[in-house]
This record gives sequence, structure tokens and C-alpha cells, in this order.
Amino acid sequence: MNERAEDPGEGALIDPPAVAGIVHLRSERRAIATADRLMELVRAKGLTQFARIDFSSDAAAAGLSLAPIIQPVYRRSKIAL
Repeated sequence: MNERAEDPGEGALIDPPAVAGIVHLRSERRAIATADRLMELVRAKGLTQFARIDFSSDAAAAGLSLAPIIQPVYRRSKIAL
């Protein structure tokens, strides 16, 4: 059962839907802080942050409400072509 706070705000805790092959890990941090920490770890491993898509901010700009969803996009710093 998905539980959603009255005001999802910045990173309300929700239970993600079960999807075969996808592992969900709960963070003690909110969505933005979790994404920040993930990208910090990714950069420490030598990868480059290519983009960070904040779907909930984009939805708000369009007058829509969406639970916090942040998609970090990263790549290896050196790519063999």
C-alpha cells in the first residue's frame, strides 16, 4: 500500500510500487538530500554528473503536483570511441 503524506513537500516518504528486477532502498534522507549524496558518491568513483532531472519541479512549473522524483544522470569520465 502506498502511503503518502498530506503534503508531500520535499521528499515525503512513499512506498514505491513493486517492479520485477528493481530493488528499492529506503533512505533516511529526503529525496533531494538522497540525490545529492548519490551524486557525491558517483563523483567520488570517478564518474561525471551529466544531468539531474527534477521531475517534481518541472511539474510544479506546469501547475501540476508530483511527488519528489529526481533522476540523476551520470557517465564515465573517459569514454572509448
